[in-house]
This record gives sequence, structure tokens and C-alpha cells, in this order.
Amino acid sequence: MWRVPRPDILARMKRLLLLVCFVTLGCGDDDASEPDAATDGAIDPGDGATSDAGRPSLAALVEDVVRDTGVPSLAVAIVDSNGVVESAASGVRRLGDPTPVTLDDRYHLGSNTKAMTATLAAMLVDEDVVAWTTSLTEAFGDEITVDAGFAEVTLAELLSHTAGIDDAAVFARVDELPDDVVAARRAGALAVVSSPPDGTRGSFAYSNVGYVIAGAILEKRTGASWESLMRTRLFTPLGMSSCGFGPPGTSGAVDEPWGHAHETDAPRPVDPGADDADNPPLLGPAGTVHCAIADWAKFASMNLRGQRGSADELVSPSGFVELATPRANDYALGWLILDDPITLAHDGSNTRFYSVAILVPSGDRGLLINTNVGGARAEAALEAVIAWSTTP
Repeated sequence: MWRVPRPDILARMKRLLLLVCFVTLGCGDDDASEPDAATDGAIDPGDGATSDAGRPSLAALVEDVVRDTGVPSLAVAIVDSNGVVESAASGVRRLGDPTPVTLDDRYHLGSNTKAMTATLAAMLVDEDVVAWTTSLTEAFGDEITVDAGFAEVTLAELLSHTAGIDDAAVFARVDELPDDVVAARRAGALAVVSSPPDGTRGSFAYSNVGYVIAGAILEKRTGASWESLMRTRLFTPLGMSSCGFGPPGTSGAVDEPWGHAHETDAPRPVDPGADDADNPPLLGPAGTVHCAIADWAKFASMNLRGQRGSADELVSPSGFVELATPRANDYALGWLILDDPITLAHDGSNTRFYSVAILVPSGDRGLLINTNVGGARAEAALEAVIAWSTTP
């Protein structure tokens, strides 16, 4: 039932960030004292087939990466606080079918959903519906006896992977839940927090279950499903009309990119209606959003504006500070954080798609990448695009 990303996600994200750091931003180098200038030059694509420096255009780069890495398709956007600066897509929606991808196509974002869930929480904190310090006892103590090991665990700890939850142990225990997705989240949350923790509170342990429990808290406090909250509080206000949940597209049709399994040498197309096309819907707050890249860019641009001090966003300035403040292992709330200059990043995969977001607020630049396969091919494609984006 449970199909979740590999447990080394933090190491993988840090490796991608270090690529940005060492190639472009000169971490630890005396010449890196002006991050705005460095970043502006780093992800500012040239016009036409090549830039003045001779590197390929974004469109040519995306075509080359698809051909060289063997990913079915790739969609890339460079963004700033105003929106998309440049974007390109290449490849096919499904291997074995000639239908090309477009920039309007929807890709599964996997754990890049986490930044959206944390943003939703920040909005509700601003409205005093919940607090970062809301404990599991305060959230669920009227329904069950919260185990002493979880009693004081907070919403912020759930969102920063420091709640002491061992996903593997939880998945082994929780195998029968209600069919209704909200009821399943609530039942799963109660089952976890009423038993002793399998991990250590305060230590970083990447936890999809923590985000499910956080989503259940938001659902209980608002009386609305996480999906409804995402649509009404985030997608609609930002004009993210292409966003939805689960695998994009229609079963049996090639109307959106299909995910591809990567267990063998040749990626295998996975019908969006297949049982193994995605994780169960109850994992929504941890990673089930799909989106066209231009709409994802609207979310990224809001975060760039917010991190640059804008007070006219869905989240307050203090909320944006919380979202980007690391708790443990450089992880904040829905974002991995790198210093010098401050960089927000995350990747996401349901093993059928792979996406990455990298935002550098001081340079007002960001990079979004989507592909419809996971594994080594996807990682090679992402690294190639990052290396291009960071070449002067």
C-alpha cells in the first residue's frame, strides 16, 4: 500500500544544493560576498540558441538533456518574484506514444507538496486557528490519550521532521484505515500518537507521516479537508488553476504526462489509473499535488516575494521567517535551507515523477524542474539543468 520516496532524500537534496553552491555561489569563497550579483548572473538564460557566453538556450538545453539522459520528458522554468522569466519543455508524455509534452502539462510534485502544506499552516497560524506550538495533546487529547512521548510534540516539530516519528515502523503497523481520506488521516494520526514513539523527539528523521498528522490537525481545526483547504486557501488565490491531487491525467488516455517506473533499464509507463501510480491519497499533505509548471511558479514567486520582505502575501512576514528558519539538519518547515546566500530548496518524487525547486531570495531567482520518471535518469537530468543554470 505504501510507496514513499527513498529515505536518503535529505542527502540527495543537499547534494543538489551543494552543486548550486560550488558551481555558482562560491560558498566559503571571499568572492561570494555579493550574492545578488552572483545569483543574477547565475540563472539568467541567454536569448536564442546560445547565450553570449556560448551556452545553449534553455529550450536547447532541455532538448539535449532529454536526449542524453533518457528521461521521457522535462519541463523547466526560471522564475523571479514576478513570475516566469523563461520556460521550456521537451519530450513525450508517455514512452511508446509520440504525443509531446507542453508547458501546460501537469506533473506530480511529490514532496514539493510539503512547502505548500507548511504554507497553509502558516496562514492558519496568522489567523490564530492553530499555533506553531500547538501540541498533539491540544490537538487530539479530547479524542484519545496521547502517549507521553508524543504529548508535547508540536505542529512545528511535525513540519520540521523532528517529532520522533519513524515512518517505516508506522507503515508496518497501520495497514487498515477507513476509505474516507479525512477519516483515514484522523485514524492514522490517532493510532500513531497514542502509541510510544519509534524515534527520538528533536532528532531529524524525514517523516511523511508527520505531515499527514499535521494535515489532520489542520483538518480538525478548520472542519475542512486538506484538499479543500489547499484549493480555497492557496490554489485559488494564487490562480493555480491546473493544480490537483494524485497522478495527473485520465486512465487509458495520454492527455497528461504519465509517470514511469524505473526498476529496469527501460522506464515503464504507468497508467494514471493504476494502483501503483501514486501513494494513497491520505498521504496528500506529504506529497500528492500535481501542477503545471507555470502555476507552480506562482507559488515559488510568492515565496520569493515573502522571503524578500513583502507584506502583501497570503502569509505574514513573520510567517515567512518561520517557514525558512532551520530546526535540525538545515531543514525548516517544508524547505531545506542553505546559507550564503540563503537558499530554499526541496525535491519530490513518488518514484514515477521527480521535481525540484531551488529559490534564492537575495538574487530574486528560482529554478523549477519536472520530469516524469524517477531514479538515476531523473537525477542526472536535474543535475544537468542545475549545472546549466549556474554557468555564467
